[in-house]
Amino acid sequence: MKKQGHILKKMTASLLIVSMLCGCSAVSLNLQGENMPEEPVNPGETVTSDSRWINSDISGSLDENTKVSLKDDFHTAVNRDWLLEHRLTSEEKKNKEQYGTFEDNDKELEERLLEIIHDTESDELVSAESGAGIPEEQTEYNRRLMKKFVTLASGWDDRNQRGIQPLVPYIEKIQDIKSMEDMTTYLKNEDGSNFSLENCVSLQVTKPLKERTQNTVMIYPYDGFFLRQATEYSSISMQGIFMKKMNDGQVTYLLKKMGYGDPEIQRILASGYKFESRLAEIQNLTAQQSFYSYLKVADNTYTYGELEKLQGNFPLTEILQSYGLQNSDTYTVTEPDYIRELGKLFTEKNLEEIKAFYIMHTLTSAIMLLDRETFDSYLDFIGQTPGTITISTTQTMEDKKKREELFQYYVIPYMSEVLDQIYIAKYCEKSEKEDLTLLVQDILDTYHELLQEETWLSEEAREKAIEKLDYMKMNVLYPDQFRDYRQLDLDQYDNLVDMVAAVQKFGMMTMQEQVNQPVDRNAWDLREQATIQGNAFYAPDSNSFNILAGLIADGEFYSQDMTYEEKLAHIGTVIGHEITHAFDNTGSQFDKEGRKEMWWSTEDNFAFGTKTTRVIKFYNALVPYPGAETYDGSKVAGEAIADMGGLACALKMAEKKADFNYDEFFTAYAKGWRACRSLNHEKDYAFGDEHPLAYLRTNVTLQQFDKFYETYDIQPGDGMYYPPEKRIKIW
Repeated sequence: MKKQGHILKKMTASLLIVSMLCGCSAVSLNLQGENMPEEPVNPGETVTSDSRWINSDISGSLDENTKVSLKDDFHTAVNRDWLLEHRLTSEEKKNKEQYGTFEDNDKELEERLLEIIHDTESDELVSAESGAGIPEEQTEYNRRLMKKFVTLASGWDDRNQRGIQPLVPYIEKIQDIKSMEDMTTYLKNEDGSNFSLENCVSLQVTKPLKERTQNTVMIYPYDGFFLRQATEYSSISMQGIFMKKMNDGQVTYLLKKMGYGDPEIQRILASGYKFESRLAEIQNLTAQQSFYSYLKVADNTYTYGELEKLQGNFPLTEILQSYGLQNSDTYTVTEPDYIRELGKLFTEKNLEEIKAFYIMHTLTSAIMLLDRETFDSYLDFIGQTPGTITISTTQTMEDKKKREELFQYYVIPYMSEVLDQIYIAKYCEKSEKEDLTLLVQDILDTYHELLQEETWLSEEAREKAIEKLDYMKMNVLYPDQFRDYRQLDLDQYDNLVDMVAAVQKFGMMTMQEQVNQPVDRNAWDLREQATIQGNAFYAPDSNSFNILAGLIADGEFYSQDMTYEEKLAHIGTVIGHEITHAFDNTGSQFDKEGRKEMWWSTEDNFAFGTKTTRVIKFYNALVPYPGAETYDGSKVAGEAIADMGGLACALKMAEKKADFNYDEFFTAYAKGWRACRSLNHEKDYAFGDEHPLAYLRTNVTLQQFDKFYETYDIQPGDGMYYPPEKRIKIW
């Protein structure tokens, strides 16, 4: 989950949109087999000698002679033909390629996004009315805006000719600062000269931490540390050492290109780090180490007049005024002591340190926006392989690489919301949103019944759970309203640095629109949560369920042409999975508003823990692949429970449907978890990811439900059989 922070903090992007495998958190891999030779895989080999299950997600685990039945290994039997068709070549294994429902969706999503980049490079911009309700003229302007940006970003001839010159005025502006009054003018950024937008605090207009009825201005401590964390300045880690080396390299490289000598470069580096270490010293480091404890002491309300008294020498109120944030009824300051101490740091004595701090931030923020040589140096500094991309007039591999580069390093960090709007206008339909919204509501209603019937919850906890469910926010595919970028005129800019500065300032200026406005729980800010990701997730800090448009890119998870059984098996169980997280050991710590508040009693917590222990023990007894040690049930229990919750909800919905086709439903469910990857890659998932392996998400989950046994007449002795008295029922 994202934590609250600066609204304009750059998005961390990777070119391949990584699915979270039904949400919750990003894939975390140990990569134990990354540099290991691929071991041979024996076709038809079961995970143990006394098992009927094959880890068929491992490429090569099946061949044309492999026989398997639905009663013995449901996942493999359903997906056998698909798995044989998608066996990996040696080259694909080497490149860590993988196939699967999620992976295939992400590849289609990637192609769509890159195609948008390609389309905006063309001379013909053909508008089309959006099925999602974005006005045609707004979509047209978004495309022209993206075309302008892409033209400047991809115009390497012009960028090479300009070199570092576009950045020089921003550095000279800082060097020309002679007094604290000049520094205040710089921080107000009325002329757009503060490129990095750093001002030693983070600002956001959002709902307060506790009373969540009216938007306020939140004021946080500085969080843009060169070494990533404030704690690195008191005890540096290996990550901190790497970050320092990377930042030192970027700053030194650019200053040398600007003609600075080594002594001056070293002075700037030393002074910049010195001031940042001062910022680290005045932060509440103990509170930062426990975010949830931090929330209890962070709800500090101030008026504008009280901020003037608190700020000391730091021009906080003048910064707020410059961004149109001076009229907020109240302000929430998460760390008043930080603001008070910051005021003591803003003196003539520390002016040169402050200037060095801003020089460093400006350089590291803009290094990728200059000439090709500098960009390649940037890639080298961050550990990527640089290489010159030449521009061709035909659709070759070089064209694709160019678009990938534009997407990863330029469009996503700076134009993500515009890209989102273009994607929504081109690929999303109102009828899809309406259909899925109805399905989500049906699932919420069914979950209402599940909670009413649940026996292990205390009466008080059940009431709070239902209250939380009824208050849950639904973000389905895309927002109902969109920020209008037609107020952003970029025709006046002829280089990428100035254009990015204008885009960033525009983002800051739009915050004022929400000040003092009633909190709209249905509002969806694409800058905070993009929809061009192949993911669905539950966010406990906002009590919201989110299905992002990128998840239905290729129609495998959802299409309007699917039967009811297929919809319920694919997207329905995903929705149920995520809603389950509102009522697990994490969701129990957040109330209906998303505030940190435990609503389970000790008895409720113990009852859930007892059920969780059963899941852990079940998975601990499994062997994930031939030759492996047993599984770590404690790592995957949370997601396994959510899988069971999602399927329980879907099956309860199926009971209400006349002539429901259970075979079609269970078959579609198994297809939803199909995957094909190398043995080494599977080992990485087994040891590093908090979700169960794909074939286990099918077989283990289905084993717990009586209807599955009835549908296929599964009896003792069958590989899919598990005794009724041992089956795990969470919900």
